[in-house]
Amino acid sequence: MKQKSITSRTEHLMNLLGLKYRDNKRCLVVCIVGALMIISGVMIMHYQPIKAFVTSQMKMSPNSLLFKLFQHPPIEVTLGIYVFNVTNAEQFLAGKEKLKLEEVGPYVYIEDIKNTNPIFHDNGTLSFTTKRFLEFRRDLSVGDPLKDTIISPNIPLLGISSFLKDKSMMTNLIVAQIANIMNSQQFLNLTIDQYLWGYDDNLVTLAHNALPNWINFPRFGIFDRLLALDNASNTVTIKITDDPIESSLLSDLESRAPYSIVNFNGSPGLHHWGYHDQPRNETSEYNSRCNSIEGAYESGVFDARFINESTDIWFYRRAFCRAVPIQYSGRGRYENFDTVNARIRSNFLSLPEQNPQNECYCKQPGVNCRYNGVGYLAPCYYGIPITISQPHFYNADAALLEQVEGMHPDRTKHDTHLAISETIGVPVHARMRIQINLDVDTRMSSRCKPFNGIMLPLFWIELGTYQLSWIFYAADYGIKYVVPIFSGLLSWLLIIFGAAIAASAALLTFYSQPHPGFEDLYDNKVGYTPIRVIPVYTNPTIRIS
Repeated sequence: MKQKSITSRTEHLMNLLGLKYRDNKRCLVVCIVGALMIISGVMIMHYQPIKAFVTSQMKMSPNSLLFKLFQHPPIEVTLGIYVFNVTNAEQFLAGKEKLKLEEVGPYVYIEDIKNTNPIFHDNGTLSFTTKRFLEFRRDLSVGDPLKDTIISPNIPLLGISSFLKDKSMMTNLIVAQIANIMNSQQFLNLTIDQYLWGYDDNLVTLAHNALPNWINFPRFGIFDRLLALDNASNTVTIKITDDPIESSLLSDLESRAPYSIVNFNGSPGLHHWGYHDQPRNETSEYNSRCNSIEGAYESGVFDARFINESTDIWFYRRAFCRAVPIQYSGRGRYENFDTVNARIRSNFLSLPEQNPQNECYCKQPGVNCRYNGVGYLAPCYYGIPITISQPHFYNADAALLEQVEGMHPDRTKHDTHLAISETIGVPVHARMRIQINLDVDTRMSSRCKPFNGIMLPLFWIELGTYQLSWIFYAADYGIKYVVPIFSGLLSWLLIIFGAAIAASAALLTFYSQPHPGFEDLYDNKVGYTPIRVIPVYTNPTIRIS
């Protein structure tokens, strides 16, 4: 009986607490839901899972949005080509006037880029092969390259003769006689399309048939030869993490920068400029920042966190034969994008005396460095003394402007600059401008003699961003505004509604009327009160004094 009495009192006490009432059980569940909402809101506020997900999509990984965009970038890259037309060929050959050049252009092509054969490696790198396709845009061009014509110097004649300058006198004499027999003209009348993409030339055909390992093309087009290097089967390996790589040639910041080159066609350096491959933990006296492309960018994807005033952005395309340093110039805005801005270094083509980083470019056979503002590309182009400069010899020695007429350097038109989005890491505005020249210096050739000593401008190109896909605008806006606002709003809504739900459930639990079927087993008088009261049972035989 005593055990039954204790059990009855326990059950009665639980009834008084409301734990057996169905509505109070529901209130308890609601309280738990409210607490979970509060916890969820605090967790979202602290750990930012939405931001973390979006950020993960803007990193290079097999299933990320950035990787999908990287495979076929939705950016219209324009390639504007400006050529030079000779306006006084007869007077020049007669020795009466300096060579007069007239700029014609632009002839604009849209460059469609596809990064193919991607392979992710366990060491945090990605290998791929880039293919570039050009589509002519008549609406952006000054004319039709199939119809427009120019008077051009005979580049194969001048180039091959200049290449042979240091060969034996007999070799030079033989080539000069062949040019005479073939009646190779000093100037040619060509369409823009022929000049850029190829035409039949007797001297080129002869060299190709006689020396196919040297001249490996049957037709000559000046731009076709440049694009041939870019479109070769080049395998590029880039970093996709910010883990540092071991390199004595890079700063700590450069060694950690994602999307920079680890190696190009299996090497971190340029062998044609004297780079010697070494094991990772060894150095070579022949290797320098000059002939290394490790840490340079090729893919067009950057991480703005690793770009500041202490580092240069090194940009590499195989057609340029070297990495081009672009200097940080501050932060800014472009079409609502927050950007990191950069300009090409004014001394990037200076002689080694002014820029020691260019020393390796002047050590190779056949390279005769004698002008500031001109860099030699001969090792990449069959030994022919092709050079690069900024357009119209901007930032170059004034003596170059005196050799020909028609050069008008202008920073606004001829400098290189780019603006990289801080949030999505792609160039939202870019203008990269490079001019291709031929350093003419021949022997034993009467046909080439009038050109000797001239740094002959051939054409210049402007690589730029023409139109960005809406995806980049949406991604930038979402990362900067939508994600933080939505994440914060969601956090506070969960916390506020969770607290409100939990408080409402608690009030309903403690401020509700007794159940209609309630009976006091011991006939104690229990009146109604808005606050749940647990009656206290006293033993009448016990006095409290």
